[in-house]
Amino acid sequence: MTKRLKILILGFCFLSGLAHLSFASTNCIIENSSNAEVSTFTLDTDPNGSTTPFYVQLQQTRVVDSCGYCSGSGCACDIEQNIPNSATKYIKSTNSAGVTDSITVPWGGGFNVIGTLNNTAGAINNYRNATPFNIRLATGSSPSTADNNLDVVLDAGTTITFSFACGGTSDTAIATVTALPTTGEIIMSNSASLTSNTAAFEPNTDKVYLQVTDYDMNKNGYTAESVSVSLSALSTGDEVTLTLDETGANTGVFQYTTGVSVVTTGDTASTLLVSATGATGEIIATYTDGTQTANSNAVVSDFSLVAASPQTAGTAFALTITARDANGDTVTTYSGSATLTTNYVSPVSGTSAISPTAVSSANFTDGVAAVNVAYADAGSITITATDDTDGKTGTSNEILLLPDNFLVESTGGLNQIVNKAFNLKVTARNSSNDACPNYKRDVTLTAANVTPTGTTPTISPTTITGTNFSSGVYTSSMTYNKWGTAKITAADSGYSTVTGTTASAINFYPNSFNIAVDSPPASRSNFYLNEAFDITVSALDYNDEAIANYAGVITFTTVEGVELPEDYTFVWASDSGSHSFSISGTQEKTFQVTLADKDYADATGTSNNIGIIYAKIKVNDASGPIGTINTTVEIVDSNGDLVSDDDSTTFILASSESKANNSAAVSSVTTTVAGGKATISVTDTELESVTITPSAEPTLDIESGTVTFSTTAVGGGGAQRLGSGARILYWRELRSDER
Repeated sequence: MTKRLKILILGFCFLSGLAHLSFASTNCIIENSSNAEVSTFTLDTDPNGSTTPFYVQLQQTRVVDSCGYCSGSGCACDIEQNIPNSATKYIKSTNSAGVTDSITVPWGGGFNVIGTLNNTAGAINNYRNATPFNIRLATGSSPSTADNNLDVVLDAGTTITFSFACGGTSDTAIATVTALPTTGEIIMSNSASLTSNTAAFEPNTDKVYLQVTDYDMNKNGYTAESVSVSLSALSTGDEVTLTLDETGANTGVFQYTTGVSVVTTGDTASTLLVSATGATGEIIATYTDGTQTANSNAVVSDFSLVAASPQTAGTAFALTITARDANGDTVTTYSGSATLTTNYVSPVSGTSAISPTAVSSANFTDGVAAVNVAYADAGSITITATDDTDGKTGTSNEILLLPDNFLVESTGGLNQIVNKAFNLKVTARNSSNDACPNYKRDVTLTAANVTPTGTTPTISPTTITGTNFSSGVYTSSMTYNKWGTAKITAADSGYSTVTGTTASAINFYPNSFNIAVDSPPASRSNFYLNEAFDITVSALDYNDEAIANYAGVITFTTVEGVELPEDYTFVWASDSGSHSFSISGTQEKTFQVTLADKDYADATGTSNNIGIIYAKIKVNDASGPIGTINTTVEIVDSNGDLVSDDDSTTFILASSESKANNSAAVSSVTTTVAGGKATISVTDTELESVTITPSAEPTLDIESGTVTFSTTAVGGGGAQRLGSGARILYWRELRSDER
């Protein structure tokens, strides 16, 4: 009994659960692709465009009884069974044209549970379609309810409705669909092919054909539609309203292919009257999304071409070409092509041409073409544009083309001589570094990067006359008047920013050195050993003038037995290009002083011959009686021969007595030789010998002499007679103790 009762209770709960399960409320929502609730969609009406996706969501509040049937895990499994497939649930589109499409998807076949179910009374359970539905423009076939596409037409507006009804609850969500706005494009042509706009119409010959492309006017994919365009002539005020038909049921392209004749007389409802005076007028096609304008009766009268001046040879620059009518107004609808040609102004001939030479219709916008052109040469030119169809032309302002740079070269090398002409080559070049054959402008030459600092050089010439350029190249001689280094800069005389400078500095050296040797004193022809004398070294330019700013280093060639200076660096601020040195010789010889610039061995100097000889000052011995004895002092060479050309050596005599009592005296203590010798007198009051020792300037070897005072002259051939036949046989001075 107890067991049976338990079974009855379970069965009761199950039945009660079924009886009391119900839905308190239902809420329908239409969402976009981001799952946000919306009430409006915009549809791309371009036949090649994309569809618009959307979702729907169903929100329900489920009520359960107190039995708690769904208190277990079975609730999530049984929920879809609680919404029978027979419930009304659909999505549909409707419009005033009577085209309706609908989507019906069973819950179990296309909806996902997106909420969490629980057994709490009033819980909300959400459902959303697993794959998106798509709104698309009806394509002319009957809509199908077996796909996820909702076909619509927009000619009278469309609404989307999502409805649900089951178990006594229901709800409906509604969204509207509108066309994605587009701007209509108009083509006005004199050809029924309508491939491009026509810039000008020839009266009494041409017809006007129109095309409008406007996808938001393609509102019904089941049928071809139409739009209206107003065609008017400003010159007369005549106006024609035309109906353009869609080229297909779902194209969005509308055309008028019958053509409206452009006439100057005999106007009718199907023609457009324009002025017959030849004055320019315009035809305007007006559509609600845009306006197209074209010249009616006057084709392009000429072109206006404008470019800034000057420009750089080889570099692209902007050229503006404007198609103009006879009044000088822009022909905004010009879409022709033109050819560009080059006119040589200065010089009057040339070989280069403007590039490119073709201006296509694609370059023109509203009658104006802004193109980049380049001209590889220098000089002044104009540019002419010629219409490829009717030959109408226009010529630009005069455009000066300048070189991009100058190539400056010392063609004779980088080592040059001060004030000696050397070859300078200047080439006018374009931006590709090619020569500009037509360059004929004056060029200014200056020295740059000059060393030593503080030097103010003079170059010659300072100006290249433009006519001296040949094929863009100038080659001639120039001079530079200072020692040191410098670069040569060339600049256009009128446009100083057009320049060029030698890549490397040019070195300017002396042409030679002059070595001036001091002459020996008086009439001498040689210097004596160890006698110091001066040489003066001068750095000379090509004109044998001293280079005042010379600051180079000179090196002397070694000569054996000659004391020469070490290497010397000139100080240009104080030396002014010349410096004196003191030298002397230690060996008998004839030699030359030679030297060279340490950095430029070709700059040398050699002195005249310089003689160095040995010399000695010699006092000749002499004897005689007490009183005065004369003797000679001589300058003799290494052979003992008299240096007869010496009239300048001065010597000082010193005497030494054998009896040191100062009884002797020399007539002249300081004496200068003449003809290499001098006579001196020695006086003594007693018998003795007196040694005479000279010292000279310059310092010479010394040979002293002895003057002997006696009763008989030494070397006289016997005793000498004194007075009236008296003879002194013997004489001496008595001492005081002998008296």
